Parts: sequence; structure tokens; C-alpha cells
Amino acid sequence: MSYLIFCAIEVGGLPYRMAEILNAHGVETYYASIAKPHQSHDSTQFHYGQVSAPWDLTPRFREIRRSGKRVKTLLSQIRREFNFTHVLATGQKAYLLREAGLPYNYWSFGSDLDWQVSLLSSLAYCYPWWAWPRGLLAYLLLYWREARRTFTNASAVMIAPYQLAAYRRVCPDKPLFFLPHFFKIEDLETLAARKLASRRELGAKIGAARFFFSSTRQVWSGLLRRSSDNKGNDVILRAFREYLDLAGDREAKLVLVAKGPDVGASRALARKLNLNPRVVWAREMPRAQLDQYYQGAGLCFGQFGTPVLTFAALEPMAQANVSISYFEPVDPQVPWYAAAPPAFRSRDPREIGEFMARIAAAPREYADLCQRSWAWVKENCSEARFAAEFVKSFSLESDRPSG
Repeated sequence: MSYLIFCAIEVGGLPYRMAEILNAHGVETYYASIAKPHQSHDSTQFHYGQVSAPWDLTPRFREIRRSGKRVKTLLSQIRREFNFTHVLATGQKAYLLREAGLPYNYWSFGSDLDWQVSLLSSLAYCYPWWAWPRGLLAYLLLYWREARRTFTNASAVMIAPYQLAAYRRVCPDKPLFFLPHFFKIEDLETLAARKLASRRELGAKIGAARFFFSSTRQVWSGLLRRSSDNKGNDVILRAFREYLDLAGDREAKLVLVAKGPDVGASRALARKLNLNPRVVWAREMPRAQLDQYYQGAGLCFGQFGTPVLTFAALEPMAQANVSISYFEPVDPQVPWYAAAPPAFRSRDPREIGEFMARIAAAPREYADLCQRSWAWVKENCSEARFAAEFVKSFSLESDRPSG
């Protein structure tokens, strides 16, 4: 029995990491990507280094990924060569799998399903306003059609809880499945030492004994606010302003990543809120370096736009730190975690600022929340748990409710 993970879009190197985890846990898994690197940026290589593994079939597709016909031919060949029993796919060209004789479960990455029912948000995100006529045609004829075919050809679909209404409109006959986030969990004693070292090293680099951190791209302003990729970065800046006013903290700084279309808008908002001296802009960094910031920060922010639980919210918790993010309560029809993570859930800057001030003044409460955050991730998101749930998502496919 062997599995294939098929990636048709850049997803931060996560599908590659899935295959790596599965193979490490004795689940024979192959990986193939036909994703076009965004502006020559290979996210798998960026986050995990120069990768090379016998189960990575991506090089076979590199020269043909733009040709659907040739991709289908190669998929048929490797299906016979490796005798895949199950496939997990993401990206709007996943329908090629079905046409090559490979049934697949589909992991929605968000906008592929959202844009099926929200034309304006997709146009606003993908195209400047002066290109809308051409963009509309390209969207309707290419992306929209491919994404729709990918959903209708899937055997089962994984969605975020907030997407239930879109799912009911686009593919209500498809069973729903769920895969947990995944992390390599270190013991608390090891993490305590790492956190202390990271706090000292980064504090000296940043020039602040206390700093807060957000790893999310800057996507939140203007028409992008209506995009499904909206991160709500403005909430972070406004909450930081509230914290400074409430706590009277004259030294804390906020570290943001200078990536995304709204870096300029975030810089402008920081100036408007008189935060310029307190905001530090970091370059995009690989996951190993991100972990150091998660460890050293006083607390970390996820996202506050589209109401979904993301890796950015859970990564700090895996490092035994406090996370603030926003995600909506889960409809019981959508498979999800048995219990929500102990992140502070709000998108109101005043509420967030008050929470930050309270935690900063209550070290015991802070330490307890750090421990509970780590324990939740260990229970729900370990690599072993992910591997088990991955296999289960296929073996129980016929028993899944359709919603």
C-alpha cells in the first residue's frame, strides 16, 4: 500500500513536509509537485533547504508541468509503477489525477473554494482594477473552471469550518474529512532552555527585553480586505497600540515580517499610530528561524481576517508560547478538532490589548497558558497523530458524513 501527495500550488512547503513525516512513520508515501514557484521562490527549498529524497517525484514533472496532457500521461505511468492506493491533492489542477485514473481526496487551500462563490474578492486579489476585463475572462475560462473541476472530481474534500456555506453550494455531495496540523514536539524542559536562549539573543538583536511577534504576510488593506487571504494585520498594530497605552510599557517592540502586498499600508498605519520606533521589520525567514522568534517572543499573533485556524496561530503554541488569533466556532457538520486550542480568540484590538496587559503582569497565568498551549498541540498535532489521521482519512472515507 502506498500513497501519493500531489501538489499543484505553493503551500509553504507543507505538502512536502507531510510526505516526509509519513515516510518517517512507516507510511510509504510519494510526493509530486507541479506548482509554479512564485517569482522564482521555491517555498519547499526555502523552508527546508536543498531537499532530495527517493520518494520525491517532482523532478519528473519539472519540464512538463505546464502541459496538462503530458502531466496526465506521466501520472498514469507512475500510477502503474508505484501502484498508489490513495492520493491527497491540493491545487486547482488536481482534476488531472482523476483523468489519469487516480481518485483523490482534496485539501482545499482556501481561496480555491472561496472564489467559486465570490467573484469580486478573487478579482481584487489577483488583478489590479485596470486589468479586470482581461482578468475576468482569464478567471472565468481558466482558474474558475479548473478549480470547479477539481472539487467535482474529488472523492472527498477537506475544508476550513468557515467554508461550510461555500462547500454546500459547490460540492455538497462530497464527503468531508479532516487532517490535523503537524509539529515535531519537544519536551517542555528542552523548550524552556531554548526559549530563554532565544529571548536573550533576539532581545539583544532587536533592542528590547520584551517583544511580540507576527509571522503572517501583510494582506489586509483596501480591496484586499475582501480577499479570502486577508490576514487582518491592522488588528495587530492597533492591539499593540492599546497594549502600550494600557500597560505603560516603554520598552516592548513588535516584530513583523516585511512580506506581502500591504507592507506599505502596514508601515503607514504604524506611523499613524505613532508606533514607528516600536515596530521592527524582519525579512521573510525559513521555519527553523521562525521557531526561534516563536520561542523568544512574549507572545505571538496569528491572523485576524478570514476566520480560520492556521499554522501561524499554532506554531507558537508548539514552542510553548501564547497565541492570539481569530477563528470562528465550528459547525458540528465539519470534521475538526475535538476541542478548540487555548489560544486567545478575538479580533477586537481593545480586547487583545487588555489580554496582553493582563498576561504581562501575571507571570504565573502566562506560564500556565504556555504549558496548556504546548500540551494541546502535543495531544492534537504531533507527527504521529497526523500520520494516523492521514491513513484513517482514506480508510474511513465511505463512512464520512456529506454535510
